[in-house]
Amino acid sequence: MQKIISKALIATLLLGGVVAYAETNSATENAWVEASVNTKKPTLLQRIKNNLDVKKEVRVETKAQIKEEDSAEGSDDKAKATTVERVETKLNNRFEKMNDRFDATIERLANIMSRIESRIAKIKAAGGDTTVAERFVTSAKADIATAKDSMISMKTSVNTTVSLEIATTTRAQAKEALQNLVKISQGLQKNLNDARVSLAKAVGNLRGLKVKTDVEATTTAQVNSQN
Repeated sequence: MQKIISKALIATLLLGGVVAYAETNSATENAWVEASVNTKKPTLLQRIKNNLDVKKEVRVETKAQIKEEDSAEGSDDKAKATTVERVETKLNNRFEKMNDRFDATIERLANIMSRIESRIAKIKAAGGDTTVAERFVTSAKADIATAKDSMISMKTSVNTTVSLEIATTTRAQAKEALQNLVKISQGLQKNLNDARVSLAKAVGNLRGLKVKTDVEATTTAQVNSQN
């Protein structure tokens, strides 16, 4: 049982921590987009602290379970079944929270990308050259699409990993499944980070184009008013 819990904690440590993106109430759409894509990740120290807190919580609960099972008489099978059920529930809950965080991140990036595409359309209509920004958005779109595919693979891998982790005769398979799950999550995290970087670059490029377009529009208006 302790070995199962230990593996679950390793998975939590490796898979825990995703990029958080804050939505601001800025006065303009551009400010909202820029603030969203440039929101910093939680510090490494904070992520480690959070995982240590989870470890402590599981360790205390595990000790309590062992003590409770040791005090039971004539109910070994029932105690073992209860322990497996608790471990399965804890693993499912942990992985479900991880999936929810990834899903939320993908959705936020997609919303940010939609707003950037809206800005591109407006600037392009005003005569601005948005070629570079469009290239960054295309790159981000590809990364987000790959991340969505990885989410499907990861959810399947989670189900396999949990099933093997609670079995007693599939230790080698459980280890392999866990390694595959970690690999998928790392690739998914990289796709999301790359998408965030591309969107941030697109915002930076559009900021310059917007200023240029506004200046040209103002200059044109002033010239026309003098004629």
